Amino acid sequence: MLFLKHPISLQGKIIVSYSLMAGMILILGLGAYFELKYTKSRVQQGYVLSKLLEYSLEIRRYEKNFFLYKKQADIEISNKYVVEVQKILKHNRSLSVDIIGKRRTHEFETSLEKYHNLLNYIIENKNLVSKKQKAEVRKLGKQMILTVENINRMEYASFHKGYALSFRVYMASILIILLTGFYIILRLSRTVIGSLSTVEKNMNKFVKTGYHKLDLNIQEREIVSLQNAFNRMIVSLDRNKKRLVQSEKLAALGTLLSGIAHELNNPISNISLTCQVLLSELDDKNRDSFDEKEIKSSLKMIDDETIRARNIIKTLLDYSRDKPSQKVCINLASLISEVLVLCRASGKSKNIDYLINIDPDIKTYADKQRLQMVCMNLLLNSQDAIEKQGKINIQAKIIEEDSVNTHEEVEGELLLELSFRDDGAGIPGENLDRIFDPFFSTKMTGDGTGLGLFITHEIIAEESGTIEVESEEGKYTEFTVRFPLCQVPVEIEE
Repeated sequence: MLFLKHPISLQGKIIVSYSLMAGMILILGLGAYFELKYTKSRVQQGYVLSKLLEYSLEIRRYEKNFFLYKKQADIEISNKYVVEVQKILKHNRSLSVDIIGKRRTHEFETSLEKYHNLLNYIIENKNLVSKKQKAEVRKLGKQMILTVENINRMEYASFHKGYALSFRVYMASILIILLTGFYIILRLSRTVIGSLSTVEKNMNKFVKTGYHKLDLNIQEREIVSLQNAFNRMIVSLDRNKKRLVQSEKLAALGTLLSGIAHELNNPISNISLTCQVLLSELDDKNRDSFDEKEIKSSLKMIDDETIRARNIIKTLLDYSRDKPSQKVCINLASLISEVLVLCRASGKSKNIDYLINIDPDIKTYADKQRLQMVCMNLLLNSQDAIEKQGKINIQAKIIEEDSVNTHEEVEGELLLELSFRDDGAGIPGENLDRIFDPFFSTKMTGDGTGLGLFITHEIIAEESGTIEVESEEGKYTEFTVRFPLCQVPVEIEE
């Protein structure tokens, strides 16, 4: 089936396949039509030959009656039938030639003409016939019957032979068409189902691994159009998702701005105060009373406070920038410390204790900005759950996959488990199934976008991880994140 290998559309393949089947059926139908037409002509020939035999038998019957009863009418009737036989033979001479051959047909015509002349002679001579003439008439009549019977017998055998051959050819044609049709349908089904199965596998891969373009390596135009439309949709979704993530980051920064400003004000105030002290000591009147150690200490404090302010601004800029995804070596304890610098400032109005239990040696190879955003969203969510005072416990550890009883499949042998637990208001049971829905929020209008946990869930899912929540209203809430631990490449770690 060469046409199934050409890069044409599925619709084209279906049309070509059914056109081929329709063509074969049409050929079979035309063959049946012409076969029926041929059979009809053979039946008509059989009718003519049966008439020829019937008239020949009548000729012999009246001939015998004449010789038995000597009635003039019998020989005249016999002669009339001879004329009818001659007419039939004249109009169907080609049929006789086809059956018994040209020579025997000529002999039959000659014998019949001789028989006719003898009958005319008997009629003209008022039934006077010699024994020799009588024997000649009977001999010619017998030959006529034998010839006609032979013609009928041979035609009957030829008809049945042709019918048997036509039947076998017709049945073979039907079988060939059925087998060919089954083969075409099978190949077409495999082509269509194979293409759709490839699409289905790639869709399942897309569901498991997140956004990625399809590359189906299929040439059918419909599938190519579907792939192109899907890839355009992925590009659009990815672009809109990045905008959404960036908007959520800016919204979170808006929430943190007052606290960050206060956090920056402390080192700046310390720097300013120290500078004023130094300036006063540098006054000409007090120049001789300089204490070198005290000046070094003051300058060291200025440097420390400058580094502190710089780190706050650096963390703020790292978080707010829209950078392309890039995996780097991350020390998890350091990352949490950076996030705390931003979040702790917004929680200063509350009496919150931050309990960090993270091994300083835990490192992973991941996108820092995305992981930072996950931690930021979960930490801010814990802070918002605490009304006046409380505790937030942040833990991280490395576990084996088999030790986790999850409902979702998590790829990788070693997992990084990160949990955020607060003793705040908790989450009502009816909301637990909705907290990861986009735009769902229990906060007052204007206090949140309802996208923080949704984006967090999406980021973790794209990293082949899971996030679980456990909560009891009025007591606690704990978010647990697990994702495959990406070992830091040796060359990067070095």
